[in-house]
Amino acid sequence: MDFTAYYTAGKVMNFGLSPYNNYISRDWLLWDGVAQFKHSRFLYPPIAGSFFQPIAKLDYSTAKHIWNYINFLFVIAAVFLWLKFSRFDKNILAILIAGIFTFNFFPFYTLLERGQIDGLTFLLLTAGIFLIRKQKNMAAGIFFAVASVFKFYCLLLIPFLLLRKKFDAVISFTGSLIIIISAM
Repeated sequence: MDFTAYYTAGKVMNFGLSPYNNYISRDWLLWDGVAQFKHSRFLYPPIAGSFFQPIAKLDYSTAKHIWNYINFLFVIAAVFLWLKFSRFDKNILAILIAGIFTFNFFPFYTLLERGQIDGLTFLLLTAGIFLIRKQKNMAAGIFFAVASVFKFYCLLLIPFLLLRKKFDAVISFTGSLIIIISAM
């Protein structure tokens, strides 16, 4: 059900309409198949819907398959970064074990089945953490801001960044959010 909300938002935005309204009474092809009320299930900033506009030009089945492959690549990239963090990226046994656990982990199946955006969020947060470890806090803040566009709970990183005295990451995070919101 998650992908349908993003896909429908992109499709509706392709017609110049609001992604927050439910258009079942106007055109059932602009309905996500679940929302029964006046409003849609899309609960994100408009720029998140813009991210899905290109894929929404395809039919739903093709778009879902493409999204699943992209999501799969996001997860692989994030797991590789975590292996690199822990310096296991050259250990074939560690890579195999990480692969087995990752691809047999129940939430991974749900991620693909429902088309959740958590693969992208996982990659963006992982990249941000990787950059913080490399002392590139300003770049990390940008990644965290983009992740928070797709999942608001990423804003909860700010208190932890403040506790770790990563003030430049917080400035970059909030500044990037302001720029993103202004662009909308």
